[in-house]
Amino acid sequence: MKVNTKRIMITVLSIMALAVLCGCAKDVPTLPAELEIPWVEIESPHYEGTVTSMAIGDDGTVYLGAYIRQPGIDPSVILISNDGGETWRENHIDMFWIECITIDSRGYLFATGYGWKVWRSKDGGETWDSSDLGTFERNTDVYSFIGPNDEIVIWGEREGVFMSTDAGDNWESLVDTFTWGYSRDISMTDDYRFFAITGNGLFFSDDTCASWEGPMEGPWSYTPQQILVMSDGTLIVQIGRIYLSRDNGETWEPITDDSNHVDWVWKDTMGRLYYLDDRILMMSVDLGQSWVYQMEAIGYPGWCRVGSGPSGEIFVSTGRDGSGFCRSLDGGTTWEYLGLAEGEPREIHWGSDGRIYVSMPTSGIFRTDASDISWECFSDKKELLFSSCLIERQNGELLAGTSYGIFSSSSWDMEWICLGNYRFTSRISAIMDMPGVGTFAATPGG
Repeated sequence: MKVNTKRIMITVLSIMALAVLCGCAKDVPTLPAELEIPWVEIESPHYEGTVTSMAIGDDGTVYLGAYIRQPGIDPSVILISNDGGETWRENHIDMFWIECITIDSRGYLFATGYGWKVWRSKDGGETWDSSDLGTFERNTDVYSFIGPNDEIVIWGEREGVFMSTDAGDNWESLVDTFTWGYSRDISMTDDYRFFAITGNGLFFSDDTCASWEGPMEGPWSYTPQQILVMSDGTLIVQIGRIYLSRDNGETWEPITDDSNHVDWVWKDTMGRLYYLDDRILMMSVDLGQSWVYQMEAIGYPGWCRVGSGPSGEIFVSTGRDGSGFCRSLDGGTTWEYLGLAEGEPREIHWGSDGRIYVSMPTSGIFRTDASDISWECFSDKKELLFSSCLIERQNGELLAGTSYGIFSSSSWDMEWICLGNYRFTSRISAIMDMPGVGTFAATPGG
């Protein structure tokens, strides 16, 4: 059985950025040709959303958990492909966010994530039913593993560990959060040993989570962020720097230096390690003894924003060095850094007046002519200094969402009008305009 990869949290825009924005680093070591990995973009039926999890069945079927933004339907969807990603079919389930998809030896699928339920499919993802564990809070990470006898082990950040021995019909609580404190990460070896990072340290179990020992000691002054277990039992811990242990955690050695600030580390099915350091993706084929450059996204992918002009130009805002705005006129082969005022570019909009508009949470709204890059501030109100989203209505009116409410500029000048802020308890994170229906605003609270 092929075990799913865990915590694939790459947005569709980030995938585009990683696929397009390569070759930007200079004097960086590369792999020999025989070890190079080709990166390709797999098309899916959705135009906007987030791939959150993946599993591959013994027959090669690919299952993706995704979060999509389409009005009137459940946001979580299972995408299924039997031909390596050429075509997809989909099924929606009542879950806010699918963190993990697991497959047991019978081919049963189990989907877990944000929410109270564990979803199960006995027919390859065509139909789904659910088990309500009753104690799970909403908005929590929940992951699942398959034990040696098809036991299902469920781990929740705020709930502890649960197990089912009857394919999810009944559940038993093994460890609660009062014992552990807040849980952060968990990994399982090929011989079914478990290692878990909790608020009280690093613990391990060699009896399918029935009992736990720890906390384990290590060369860190605070609790690690990630734990990975390689197929040979080697432990990998990430705490801004990456450490390795070959003796079940008795001793540890660093495999990245102090100059690295690792954002995330993961492994593939061939035992290769990857880590993301700011905007650089590195790979190791020898458990961190040496690292080679894979590709570069201009800026941290989690904040990358991509926009296209009418002639095929590609524009990227990145937060690079505190501010950043890059343009490519040749499909991403070469890039020109355009600069911008100090701040973190958040949204790019190509206006119907032919100018480029950029919103930045700490600096306001800026615009420039596309043919002659010269930025000017397009906001004269202090409330617009905290703009996080920018759209244009069908009638040409600009709407800006800020921490103070929604503002409108209908004449493409400095005259901004506040449309209302009394209903919002936090910043406006997204605005959507639907002609004939209405304008919708979203905040982190609702």
